[in-house]
Amino acid sequence: MKKILVLLNIIILLTSCFSQNNKFVYKELPKYIKYENKYILPSVNEKIFLLESALPKGYSKKGDIDYTSIVQKVLKERRNILFPNFPLLINDKGLFIGSNTNIYFQRNSKIIANPSSQPKTDMNNIKEWYDILRIYDQKDINLYNLNIVGERKKHNGKLGEWGAGIGIRNSSNVNVYNLKVCNTWGDGIFIGSENGGYSKNVYFQNIYVDYARRNGISITSGVNININGGVISNSYGTAPMCGIDIEPSWYKDTLDQVSLKNIYTFNNNNVGLCLVLNAFSSKEISIPRNLNIEITNHVDYGSVYSFAYMINDNDYKTGPTGVIKIKKSKWINPLKDFYHTSKNKKLIKIETDSIEYIKNNEHISLNLK
Repeated sequence: MKKILVLLNIIILLTSCFSQNNKFVYKELPKYIKYENKYILPSVNEKIFLLESALPKGYSKKGDIDYTSIVQKVLKERRNILFPNFPLLINDKGLFIGSNTNIYFQRNSKIIANPSSQPKTDMNNIKEWYDILRIYDQKDINLYNLNIVGERKKHNGKLGEWGAGIGIRNSSNVNVYNLKVCNTWGDGIFIGSENGGYSKNVYFQNIYVDYARRNGISITSGVNININGGVISNSYGTAPMCGIDIEPSWYKDTLDQVSLKNIYTFNNNNVGLCLVLNAFSSKEISIPRNLNIEITNHVDYGSVYSFAYMINDNDYKTGPTGVIKIKKSKWINPLKDFYHTSKNKKLIKIETDSIEYIKNNEHISLNLK
């Protein structure tokens, strides 16, 4: 119950702090923002199982027939898998990926999520967690060239907000190369826990997340989390609506050695890149959480706020400590302002170096406080 109350308070805080009157308009990426699909082939030495060979005779290549149970059986039995060169329809049971697994998509491979079967009005039976790809309590996983299409445009009802494209929880040594996720009902990518644990040694390289209904990427609890290269755009639908949101769910979470490099956020309906650490403010523990977060070469264009951080509640026994470093970043034409921060006292040190603020081709002189 305490955890639920913390989440509700943070959602209310985000909604009140970042509410704006502008009407969201989906925008295609400008030509100068490029996502390059750097297709990676399996090694010739790997013994690859062709998932296509497990499909029934006369199988559809249109992504219109549910093959979830067959694909899940392959994921349970095989460790090196090549997905077919056409889309597959997956229902809201999602796909669980086990330890020691390597998955390759081909150029036309795609997972299409079937609309969630959750009830339209019954809050007591709402399906909260229905990530499309699920990596829960696993380790040593490599994913290549993934293309995931969520079901936000066909979702049944208006309830729920936690259907991510990829959900990584309490898992370690997970590497994801060349990922495209669009149209998810919740986050595009979720990295964390939700039970007081954390994910460790998670690496994303070259990603594109578009039109997530919640956040493009949520990081709630992790150690050595690295995202290098990517575009996160058009996050819109339900709070927080950030490109990237680094935000613990409660005081038992952990955030250390989080590194974001070469990230482009575009046209997100609240914040391009947001840090909300209020959940680490606690009346229950005496040892503070120590954080280490580094952001390098972040470019935001046209989000409501380019950057935001909220560190502490004012009424707490202990608050988070540590360092947040922001370097070589450029924030361009925000709809409302370059950054937002709460005035609450904080113990964390904010270090900045070479941040450019540009409005209508004019450089603005500001100091992030």
